[in-house]
Amino acid sequence: MKKFTFLLAFCVISLMANAQISKNLQNKIEKAHEKYLKFSEMVKYAEKQTSGKTALLKSTAATQKLDSIVYLSLNEESFDWFNESKDEYYYDSEMKSTMWKNSEWSFESNSWFIWSQTDIGYDNNDMVNSIIFYNRDVETDPLIQFSKMIIYNGSTGLQDSILMYSKTELDTWVLETKQIHHYNASKQLIKTDLWAFDEDAEGLIMAQSHIYAYTESGKIKTISTMFNFGDEQIPFSKTEYSYDGSDNLISEVISTLDFETLQLKNSSRNTYKHIASGKVSESVYESWEGGVWVKVDKTESQFNSAGDVTFEIYSVWNGTAWIENEKDEYLYGATNFSDVVFPNFYILFGMEEGMEYDVSLMFNKIITGMKYYELIDGSWIHKGSSTFYYSSGTPTKINETITSHFSVYPNPAAESVSFKWNGNSEELTLEMYQITGAKVMEKKTLSGKSVSLSNLEDGVYFYKLMDGKETVHSGKLIKK
Repeated sequence: MKKFTFLLAFCVISLMANAQISKNLQNKIEKAHEKYLKFSEMVKYAEKQTSGKTALLKSTAATQKLDSIVYLSLNEESFDWFNESKDEYYYDSEMKSTMWKNSEWSFESNSWFIWSQTDIGYDNNDMVNSIIFYNRDVETDPLIQFSKMIIYNGSTGLQDSILMYSKTELDTWVLETKQIHHYNASKQLIKTDLWAFDEDAEGLIMAQSHIYAYTESGKIKTISTMFNFGDEQIPFSKTEYSYDGSDNLISEVISTLDFETLQLKNSSRNTYKHIASGKVSESVYESWEGGVWVKVDKTESQFNSAGDVTFEIYSVWNGTAWIENEKDEYLYGATNFSDVVFPNFYILFGMEEGMEYDVSLMFNKIITGMKYYELIDGSWIHKGSSTFYYSSGTPTKINETITSHFSVYPNPAAESVSFKWNGNSEELTLEMYQITGAKVMEKKTLSGKSVSLSNLEDGVYFYKLMDGKETVHSGKLIKK
């Protein structure tokens, strides 16, 4: 809603200052103001639910699955720990995530009550094609459906479009938003058109567009947002991404429209530092004030010998120095992260090709818990905890390629590497990714055949072996 309120202010002032804008456009803007306030919330919600990701939840190599996460908080008066909330995740026999529930602790009944629920449906290619959301107003009310998403996937495995419906008081579904995705020949997302329901038009009209540009190596370069007023398009914001020589993201600069100059101007930026593996060790958020960047807050990460983050320390800028105020501690188990199935929002290789991977989610071992601290009077006070619960499980639908044997050798590798498997697939497609998510290799390979690594720099890589659209094995490879 803030975006559209700001846009209205821009429109009103620019109409007075810029005679080139037609009276007809002014009328359009004034008439559209109220409806766009509603559009903003609908579009934001739709984007939050999808974020440009596909939702392929299959992992044929998995031996465990995340069942639940329980959150505890400290009562600051009695210093007793109490249940706060719980997330539970459900899967089918193929280890595909089918539902998750969020519960809150009821002190009256001394038990959990379900606050919300999400159901997930799939098409014949194991791609998510529907998500239904449930919620309740108070503890005594039943869960009711309040919105749903219908996802259309193309033959290439990429999302073509997404429809978002809401439920009325008459228990009927109303189409409120639509996303249309456009891709280039490299399967990179280059544009997303977002449509919203217009009462005057009695149908959907295009509300805004997001336009994506990429670097030569396939990294996101810019994301531009355009608002649509009939036949007119007004640029509203732009995010520019910069990278170092290893293609690690080092800055994101966000600019928005200045309604006085009618130009995009700096608004905020994030800058990043990395460790050798490419994971972020420090991020700083700054705002643009008075023509200079002003520090706001900072996150610093510490890592263990396995390369997983152990602490994240949060600081705020007081004008002259950084002041630490919060800290998160990560706890790990012995199981490899790649051997566990997680719900939608934990997917690593479920993102659309060409979009960014979240390096921070690429753990080596599974997380068993987290502890949350606040700095009070110079001491770290433990204020909250979460515990991750897993159980064993094996998919019933496993490609025969990997049922009996798989190996990769040598690992670490120098000039070449070989992948060997038994099964019914003689040839597979090998895809190699930098730890930042950039694809650096895609080629056909045979079991036991040597694959040259001479064009790759030393470092950590992730690989996938594909049988058509099916990922039959994935893992980590070190070149040195």
